[in-house]
Amino acid sequence: MPFPNISSVILKLGGLLVQEGIYLYGTDDKIKWVNTELTRIQFFLGDAELKWKNRDAAVMNWVKEITDVGYEIEDLIDLLKYRNEIRRRRKGFIGSISRYAHLPGEIIALHKVGAKVDKIKAKLEDISKSKDRYGIISTGNQGNEESGGGGDDMIYIERFHSPHFVDDVDVVGFDSYMNKLIGRILNQGNLVRSVVSIVGMGGLGKTTLARKVFGCPQVKEKFLTFAWIAVSQKNTLINLLKEIAKQVMDIGKGGLRRSEGESSSSLSIKMMNEMGELELKREIFEFLQGRKYLVVLDDVWSIDHWEMICHIFPDNSNGSKILLTTRNMEVAEHADPRSIPLELQVLGDVESWEVLRRKIFPRNHEVKRSLVQVAKRSKNGERVTKIRIHDVLRDWCIKEARKSGFFNINNIEKKSMVSATTSNDNRVAIHNKSLDGLLVSSLGDPRTILTFGTNLNGNYGKGFDRFNLLRVLDIQGSSGIRYVPEKIGELIHLRYLGVRNTEVAKIPSSIGQLLYLETFDARGTQITKVPISFWKIQSLMYVYLPCFLEEVPRNDITQNLHKLYMGFTLVYQRIKWMMLYELLQQQKNLVSLTIDLKGLPHKDELEFYNQVGTVSNNRIPIDSLFASKKELQFLKLYGVIGRLSIEEEYFPHNLIELTLKMSNILCDPMPVLGKLSCLTLLRLGIGSYRGTHLNCNGGDFPRLRHLSLEWRFIQEGWNVQHGSMPVLATLHINGCFYMHKIPIGLQHLVALKELRLSDIPLKIEKRTVKDEGEDWPIIRHIPSIILRRAW
Repeated sequence: MPFPNISSVILKLGGLLVQEGIYLYGTDDKIKWVNTELTRIQFFLGDAELKWKNRDAAVMNWVKEITDVGYEIEDLIDLLKYRNEIRRRRKGFIGSISRYAHLPGEIIALHKVGAKVDKIKAKLEDISKSKDRYGIISTGNQGNEESGGGGDDMIYIERFHSPHFVDDVDVVGFDSYMNKLIGRILNQGNLVRSVVSIVGMGGLGKTTLARKVFGCPQVKEKFLTFAWIAVSQKNTLINLLKEIAKQVMDIGKGGLRRSEGESSSSLSIKMMNEMGELELKREIFEFLQGRKYLVVLDDVWSIDHWEMICHIFPDNSNGSKILLTTRNMEVAEHADPRSIPLELQVLGDVESWEVLRRKIFPRNHEVKRSLVQVAKRSKNGERVTKIRIHDVLRDWCIKEARKSGFFNINNIEKKSMVSATTSNDNRVAIHNKSLDGLLVSSLGDPRTILTFGTNLNGNYGKGFDRFNLLRVLDIQGSSGIRYVPEKIGELIHLRYLGVRNTEVAKIPSSIGQLLYLETFDARGTQITKVPISFWKIQSLMYVYLPCFLEEVPRNDITQNLHKLYMGFTLVYQRIKWMMLYELLQQQKNLVSLTIDLKGLPHKDELEFYNQVGTVSNNRIPIDSLFASKKELQFLKLYGVIGRLSIEEEYFPHNLIELTLKMSNILCDPMPVLGKLSCLTLLRLGIGSYRGTHLNCNGGDFPRLRHLSLEWRFIQEGWNVQHGSMPVLATLHINGCFYMHKIPIGLQHLVALKELRLSDIPLKIEKRTVKDEGEDWPIIRHIPSIILRRAW
């Protein structure tokens, strides 16, 4: 859809108008007018999109104008929220708003807000008038609603096609829901016609789940008559009745097949089209009398919608069912007070990723035919870390994005900046060469700027701060910049700031003015200190720093961190662990933490490990840092740990992934780590363990699916007892220089799908020869075995 932001803008604007205590700088009535007018314009978006797809130049321009106004309104909303937060901080306590009405800053803000609102109002008036000139008509629906026009018309049309063939529909995380629904629909103990309802917010998968149940063979064989009806907001009663009649009576083409021996109605399409509502209701009711039917009513918005059609479904006391999907719990409870609705919950992170993976990345046998292909996977082979798309698809995406003003790509080697950009580009990517003053002045007012291999030549501080509408600024890998400029605080809309792998060494205190900043990525920079004001940004969720904390503010510290990365480059400097402890104790949503004390390039890691093992100042105090952080799920520790004791708790029990590297652990860590019952991935990297043997007891690692470990010092072997790691799927062992034989316990790992051994000596290669090697019986059950010689 070319204007995806309109519905969200209306919701934000409406929320702003009803928000208690918000000060709108005297523009209340004008903002209400803008909200009302934008809502009216929504009714014309469906027809506009059809004309837009047909390349109607005038309408395409009209659509672009609406999209641009949407962005301007979003900027206005952010500005108002920002000014109100500044007022709240300035006051320090609840007081009279008029108290600051005559301060210079407030007078400027009053003028600025008023001018923006007037400008938006004038543009909307012109847009509203011009729709008549372009012949754009109302479609009677509200653009972006699930049942409405525009892009979501695709959903509506799709709902009208009965889902006969649903074997390949992906339903992730819904197994328990499926079983419950099928059980209730097939319940032989309840012969009364009943309604089984699925309730949940838009996008949770109500329709997908209903399709899967509707197409289940168990269900198909228990009913004689079927219908799938998309009710939706925009459907009229007469159209609903006609669609129900067509499907249950198998009138004309497109009706559903019923079991053999059941007759079809003699009613023709022509006869049906000549009938009124009462006649159609009577025909459907009489046809369903005595039949065992299953009817799906998808997307029922209100009780009125249900009441309009519920009387046409007779109670035959034979177990007939109506499967209803709705966003409204009241609808479900009203439809059948005796039946408890099934309420869908939001998917967790794991299930959400699985949905995305299935949609974007095909199964193995489909990879060669897919336009989106996997370019790189993680070491365990499970996660996709990089993708590539066919050049035809890329060119088409860029063309469509440029046409709608979504983004532009600028290659300075190929064209000048003036010809490559326009003032309307909302997202700009800059490739190659250097950034000069001409370039900066030609970029307009983008919301996103990305640079790739760009030499900023000191222009970062001189030019980029003028982009006061920026949401995303990422200069990763760029040269010619040594500091984040003081004026960064003026980019009040900024959500993402990335300076990764640059020469930046200083962050100004003005960064604390970025009240909407969610992500700050400074990995690979030379920053050694973070200002206190940074930790007071309440919106911060994802923070990646190359340094540790010097000081943590005592008040107003952010408590919303989800992911935190802290590196350290000064090996022999004492780390203030108490600062980190205080920060962690205030975080209630932190799910991912990385502490990186490597301090040296990858090629020197082993040498560093030998050095840092004697530096007690930088030992990671795991006994006090993490055990109480129950919400922590992903933990990476690169640095000295020392001794682990089976009697103590070091790690949160909810950990899903754990990576240890250069930990210098002196005793076998497996008895301790094996008790982490939620752990699915474990990496024991170089220098993590200094002992000579490993032992995994029965019952340890009940959910572990991926294990990667360093064999360098494990000269006495690895004992894997029966019942240990029962679901392990991939095992990667690195540094096998001194491996004498394959651990015999691997034969107990019956779920193992891949074994990868790196740096193996010649004798291991001989011992694993298929059907001949001495160790072959131990690993013969593993489908994929990958061996890599040391020399």
